[in-house]
Amino acid sequence: SDQVIVLSNKIVPYLISKYKIQKKITVIPCSVDFNFFKIDENIDKSSILKNQLKIKKHEFIFCYSGSLGGIYQLEEMLDFFLNINNIIKETYFIFFTQNINILKKELDKKKYINIKNNIKFLSLERKDLPKYISICDAMIYFIKPTFAKTASCPTKLGESLSLGMPIITNNGIGDIHDFFKKIQPGLLF
Repeated sequence: SDQVIVLSNKIVPYLISKYKIQKKITVIPCSVDFNFFKIDENIDKSSILKNQLKIKKHEFIFCYSGSLGGIYQLEEMLDFFLNINNIIKETYFIFFTQNINILKKELDKKKYINIKNNIKFLSLERKDLPKYISICDAMIYFIKPTFAKTASCPTKLGESLSLGMPIITNNGIGDIHDFFKKIQPGLLF
């Protein structure tokens, strides 16, 4: 090939050590469509919260967007929220996912009984994601830091930041550590 495109700088040294492609590598992290994932000032946040999600009063709303299971650490995200909810009672965690059964199964664990009412979920079409993510205060996503994830850049990172949303995530995913040092877009664990 003329060029090898990868999603992170973190994987480049490995590829160079394994293959003779030093001058052929280009890093292009996942990108976001800024015309699609943009802040819409006309969104009636309180109406969506009250009518669709049955949230009347809140202090802080976390969200997660995307698939569940596999490398996505649902239990760790729920444990994080459980600890936050012990400190701030009027917090909510909204999941925008097609994998609602995975979430429901995890929430059936006894340790989550006290936060079940503070967990909401919606199965959305892509066109509705910007509107619903915009009603939240921070995006949480924890991903298992496998070797393969060294070469990744989560799309949800760009989508959230495009909407002005802080990120709470874990280290070990692509260039996330360097990215957080550079622009500090939230909390890195």
